[in-house]
Amino acid sequence: MRVCQRRNTGIYRNDGWIRRPDSPGRNLPWGNRLPTGRQMNRRDTYPIIILIISAIGFLSLAGPASAYDYMQMYATTDLLGGDYKVGPGDEMAAFIYSANPEECALMCLADTRCKAATFMIPNGRYGPVAKCWLKNSVPVKSYDVQTTSWIKIDYIPTVAVVEDKQGILSVVSSPSGATISVDGQAKGSTPLSGIKLSEGTHTVLLLMTGYEDYSREVTISRTIPVDLQVTLWKKVVETPSTGSIAVTTNPAGAGVSVDGTKKGKTPVTVTDLSAGQHTVSITKDGYAGYTTKVTITGGETLPLSINLVPLPGTTAEPTTQPAPEETTKTLPPPGFGMLNIQSNPQGALITLDGEPIGKTPTVIRNVDVGKHTIVLIISGYNTTSVQAEVYAGSTTDVSHDFGREKKTPGFNAVPAVTAVVLGCLAMIMRRKG
Repeated sequence: MRVCQRRNTGIYRNDGWIRRPDSPGRNLPWGNRLPTGRQMNRRDTYPIIILIISAIGFLSLAGPASAYDYMQMYATTDLLGGDYKVGPGDEMAAFIYSANPEECALMCLADTRCKAATFMIPNGRYGPVAKCWLKNSVPVKSYDVQTTSWIKIDYIPTVAVVEDKQGILSVVSSPSGATISVDGQAKGSTPLSGIKLSEGTHTVLLLMTGYEDYSREVTISRTIPVDLQVTLWKKVVETPSTGSIAVTTNPAGAGVSVDGTKKGKTPVTVTDLSAGQHTVSITKDGYAGYTTKVTITGGETLPLSINLVPLPGTTAEPTTQPAPEETTKTLPPPGFGMLNIQSNPQGALITLDGEPIGKTPTVIRNVDVGKHTIVLIISGYNTTSVQAEVYAGSTTDVSHDFGREKKTPGFNAVPAVTAVVLGCLAMIMRRKG
C-alpha cells in the first residue's frame, strides 16, 4: 500500500521517491531518497552543511600554497638571459625588500608570462636591496654564490635546460692596473672579481708596461671560487757597457784622437768606447786645436759638432754654417767651463793638471769648474806654469809670450878652470926664467 501526501512542490511517497504533479509516473534521478514513510525536512540537511564547513576549515588551516609546490629551487645558480621588464620604466628587476627568495618565486607564479626567476641576495653585485628577475624562458644555468633560481615545474620536463658548469675567478695585482687575459681573451684590468669561467684549467696572463709578464694556469671549480693575488716584478734592463761618439767639424777633414789614440778624420764615428769620461782632441793645419772631455753612456751615440777657429795669418777653407742644434751641442754643460790657451810662438805642448792635452793654440771644453794648473813647454824657451780658474758656462783665456824668456846659454866650468890653471903655470915659468 502506498501512502501519498500532496504538497505545493510535489508528491511524496512512502518508498522515498519524489514525484512532481506535472509528470505522473516519472521518478526524478536528482531526487533525495528519504527514510521510508517520512518526508524530507530542514533537519535532514544539517549533516551535509556540517561536512562542508569542516572541509572549508581544514583547508583554511592548511594555509596558502607554497612556492615549492609549483616551482623547483636551484641554490647558488643564475639563469642568464630571458629577462623581461617587471619594474617601472625600463627596470628589468623587482626589489625584494623582505630578502626572501620565495617571494621572488611567488611573483613568478602570479605572472603567466614567467617560466623561471632568479633572486639576487642583498648587498650583492647589484646593490643593498635584494632583486628578482622574471624570465619568459628557461635559460642555461650558471654557478653563482649570490643567486638562487626557480623554474616552474611545468617547464622542467618540457624545456631542455643545459647546465653550464662555471666557476668564479678574481684577480688582484700589485701594482694594480695590469691587463688581464684568460686563454687569450681580454677580461679587463686588475683588480677584477666575478670572472665566470667554465670548469677546468685556464691560462691567466697579466701584462703591464715596465714589468715582467706574469702567466699561470689555474683550475676552476664551480664550488670553490679562485682568488689570484699576483706581485709583478719590474723589468731589469741591461745597459750596454760601451757607447759611441760621432764627431763632425766645420770644415771637415780634421784629425780626431780619443784618449791620445788617433781615430781618423772628420766626419767619423768612434765606436766601442767604454762608458764613462774620455778626452777628445781635434787638430787641423791652419786651425786652432780643440780638446774636450765627453761622457759616454752605454748603448748610446754622443754627437759632437765643432766649428774650428782659423789661426791668424792663415787662409781658412770655405766653411758651411752649422745648423743651430749642432752649435748648441758644443756649449759646455752645466758645471763645466772652457779654456782658450794661446802662446807666442805657437806649438807649445800643453799639460792640464799633469795630463797632456795638445799644442797651442787650442780650446779645451768641458773643463771642471775651479782652479787648474797649465804647463806650457816649447824648445828653446823656459818651461812655464800658469794657474787658471774656470767658471761654469764661460771661457777662461790663457795667453803666454815666450819671447822674453829665452834660455841663458849654458856656462861650461871645466874649460874655464883649465884655462885659469894653464895661465897661472905660464906666469910661474916666466919668472923662473
